[in-house]
Amino acid sequence: MHRSASHRRRRTYTFFGHFAAARFWHSVHNWIGFPLAILSAVTIYSIFNHPIIATTSAIICTILATSNLYFRPSETSAQHHAAGEKFKSLRDRTRFFREVYLPHSSDSKNRVLERFEALTREKQLISEVVTPLPDFAYRRAKKKISGGQSLYFQDQTEQPKQEDKK
Repeated sequence: MHRSASHRRRRTYTFFGHFAAARFWHSVHNWIGFPLAILSAVTIYSIFNHPIIATTSAIICTILATSNLYFRPSETSAQHHAAGEKFKSLRDRTRFFREVYLPHSSDSKNRVLERFEALTREKQLISEVVTPLPDFAYRRAKKKISGGQSLYFQDQTEQPKQEDKK
């Protein structure tokens, strides 16, 4: 596989993976938050007439609230979503650089290399500050991408060039 194709695929896995992780943590937030809200209401309603139910639901509420504080699913979801957006933006600008700028540019080789190095530095900076991608999210992204979810129409219809077949 050509090196740039490999890099493109990894960037795509990365941003798809961060979006998958964001969806997962958003679901965790809902699975903790909704029962917490319902059980809190049950606790308040039953506190005087049904102390055993109130005590049990208060204990469960405490466990759910502590889990929510410990795992911070809403915050983690937002971090993964922001990381996915950053990587997607970088992927789109890299694609523009490769498919529009390079073929039509009259810039010197040094100027082209400067722009390429700027994209590379940006990728390194993003990688340093974002939340690491969990393995399950990478695997989910890889499965979706293998199924063709991330392909542009042009990618699906392009025929390989003669030199690519070697």
